Amino acid sequence: MGDVRKIPVTSENVWFLQKQISLFDILDFFPEDSIGAPVLADNDSLPYTVSFLEIETDADFSFTTDIPRDKMVFRQSAKGRNGTGKWAIARDLQPGDTICIEKRGDYQYYLYKENGQSAAS
Repeated sequence: MGDVRKIPVTSENVWFLQKQISLFDILDFFPEDSIGAPVLADNDSLPYTVSFLEIETDADFSFTTDIPRDKMVFRQSAKGRNGTGKWAIARDLQPGDTICIEKRGDYQYYLYKENGQSAAS
């Protein structure tokens, strides 16, 4: 098992986390060259090559992303496409849950949810 960073889901942030996951407080967990331009098409104009992250999820899909430097989130795609929006819907994030991001390799991560107390039996 690799290093894991955890983001608590609260009643105050659940709406935001259901749309995108802020990585601001854990940005040091990701390689510097995974930080991309605000607009994906502008990555080619940066003075370095942007390396994309492979994110496997506990919702039986994976996605590839960089981290736009203006938002500090996994680059969002439409909720119908593989990404954090689709993952949040599939995992039904609720206050008390915890979003976990496990590092499995230099550019490989595993995104999963730990259930909160309300889901305990």
